[in-house]
This record gives sequence, C-alpha cells and structure tokens, in this order.
Amino acid sequence: MSELKRLFQNGGLFRFSNNCSVNPLKEFMTFSKYAGYRGRFPFTYVEDKIHFESDITIKEFLFRELTNDLEKFDCAKALEERNASHLNEFLFKRYDLEDPIKQVDYETAKLFSILKSFLCSPQKMVFIHMDKISFTPGLNERMARIMKREVTDKKRSIIVSGDIPQQWESLLVAQIKQGPRKNFHIISTSVDDSPQDDRNYVENSNKHAA
Repeated sequence: MSELKRLFQNGGLFRFSNNCSVNPLKEFMTFSKYAGYRGRFPFTYVEDKIHFESDITIKEFLFRELTNDLEKFDCAKALEERNASHLNEFLFKRYDLEDPIKQVDYETAKLFSILKSFLCSPQKMVFIHMDKISFTPGLNERMARIMKREVTDKKRSIIVSGDIPQQWESLLVAQIKQGPRKNFHIISTSVDDSPQDDRNYVENSNKHAA
C-alpha cells in the first residue's frame, strides 16, 4: 500500500491544487494513477456547477436513494442508523424538506450536494470541487463540525479542489499540489513543511498506465 493510500485510509481533509485546470476531476484522476491507484477506485464526486431543474423536494433529493417509500420513511431514524445524527438538527431545523429543490440558491444547492455525499454514499473518499462557491463564515463553521464528525467517526477523506476556508483548516491533513511539469507534491500540514516532508509523485510515461 502506498503512503498516500494509507493517508487517505486514516481520513482527514485534503486540498487539491492544480494549475488552474478547467477540469480538476481529470487532474485528480491523473494524480491517482501516480499515487498508486489502478483502474477504477471508489469515491464520490461533488461538482461545482450544480443546477436543479426537477420538481422533486429537498427530501426526495437527499433520501430517494435510501428508500422506495418516502411517505413512510423516517428521516431522523435513517440518519441515526447511518451514524449521521450530526446532520439531523442542521437539516430539519434550518430547511423545510418539502420545498422544491429547484428553488434553492446556488450556495444551498452545493451545500445539499455535499451533505448528500455524506449521507447516501458509502465511499470513504469524497472529492469536492469548490472553485466558484464560498460559504458564509457561520456556515463554514457548521460545515467544519460536520466534516470533523465524518472524518473522526467514518474515517472519511474529504478532498477539496479550491480554497480551504479558515474554519476548516484545523482538519487539513495535507495539500496535494501540481507542479509545472505534471508532477505532484504531497505537503503534510501535521508536521513542519520542510522539503524532506514533501512526497513527490512525478509523471513517468513508462509507469502507471491507465
């Protein structure tokens, strides 16, 4: 097992920084090959451009993958069973889940997509593109508490493409930076960022074929 895989298995927040690519997901997949992943590997992707046109409710969007009968579905119980009770108060006291999801603003659409990735996905790795989204300081604080639970309770690795809000920085394990020659550097934030602490994953045309 590579050192990076071991880092991801332990959970934490990671920042993925590339060279202003229009497709950070593609760059992340490129990086994953050099980090030791082969072929397809399980993770959940939350894209940056999210627009809802469907008439489904917020409740349907969040929970429809968990049940075939939403009318009899106990949302609070489902959260508890999935070790996600930390989402309970946030969702039910802040929003009316019967409202149509297409009416929410851009920031809230992104928020729901992130929460759904924590709620419905069994994958321990979540890749979030945050390039055009900036939550308010108060919401960032709430999200930091939610992410901390996801990291500590589920050992989930949350990889963010874009700026990391100040309120999330205490969860940051490492930064993944792309160099000018398609090389990647892993810079740990848990130790001094001295050169010997960098992990280099350099492109080699003879290795790590897709």
